[in-house]
Amino acid sequence: MCLGSGHRIYDCHIRRKCDVENCGAGHHRLLHGVRHLPTESTEAAVRANCRSTNTAQRGVILRMIPVRVVGPTEDVLTYAFLDSGLDTTLVSQELIARLNLTGKPSKVRVTTITVSQVIPGRTVALDSRSLDGKDEVAVERAHSAPSLRMKPPVDAIRNEICKWSHLEGVPFEEVSYKRPDNDVSADPVEHQMVVHPFGATSSPFCASYALRRTAEDFGSECDGKVAEATANNFYVDDCLISLTDVEKAKRFVPQINKLVARGGFTLRKWISNIPEALCSIPESDRAQTSKGFSDSTLPNEQMLGTEWNPVSDVLRLRFHLRDGPLTRRGILSSISSIFDPLGLVSPLILPAK
Repeated sequence: MCLGSGHRIYDCHIRRKCDVENCGAGHHRLLHGVRHLPTESTEAAVRANCRSTNTAQRGVILRMIPVRVVGPTEDVLTYAFLDSGLDTTLVSQELIARLNLTGKPSKVRVTTITVSQVIPGRTVALDSRSLDGKDEVAVERAHSAPSLRMKPPVDAIRNEICKWSHLEGVPFEEVSYKRPDNDVSADPVEHQMVVHPFGATSSPFCASYALRRTAEDFGSECDGKVAEATANNFYVDDCLISLTDVEKAKRFVPQINKLVARGGFTLRKWISNIPEALCSIPESDRAQTSKGFSDSTLPNEQMLGTEWNPVSDVLRLRFHLRDGPLTRRGILSSISSIFDPLGLVSPLILPAK
């Protein structure tokens, strides 16, 4: 084979063959390699099945192991949280008290994104052992802090239930964090929601449907005006109604409360331009803006896209027209941005549209 440049093999006049071991191929002897000729075998092929199992390395986060913490006179069975990036051991003040440890007073600086504070505590020495006693780790410096975030008391949760009516009747019992139920072999348990979550896309529709269905099912138990108001005077979860005199309002308030209660609703944040109309409403169910203000300084109430002054009984609509081009599309876009669900400014908006 020629090693010259400027031409291809078809144009080369040298017809030299490889002379290594009588190769005779059309390549240069420097490109010659060892040829492996297939060998014939008369033995029968042996059939074999090979199986290989390989598991990728799995990472574990929030590693918790049961340990036995030993003090001078007492030992406590608890759980240890392992953090590979931690160089400090923290223990709760409760654990130190149960182990009868005194230690030395110390201070721990806790720094977060927004604040840095110094928490007083104690530095103690203790031993941590495995449950079978084969492994033992001596902790020379363990810092304690009384404000370590632990599980919230159940009594505190029960005191907060009154703020969420849909949690009434839900048993908040003591949960054992030391015995998690991780039985993956158990059968799945089906749960059905009995309360629709607030903030979902379908929440406005579900609330409107439930109110209308309540008016249809139980409207015969009260005055027809109350059932009609339940079906037509609610915008999602806000009710706005006007009555001709105070006596009708006094009769209307307890009746509509009784009607919506049949559907599982509780009306709160009541407000009226006539305080006598709300005499049957507890102070806790009235609007917060009406507390602590005199009649002359009562602030406006935000409702259905408008501001209502209960003292003067005047509705006010606030809006801000953003700057845009003075074209048909720009003007229509600015007008459409006005939120007016009650249609109070429709006489002004419709001619512009």
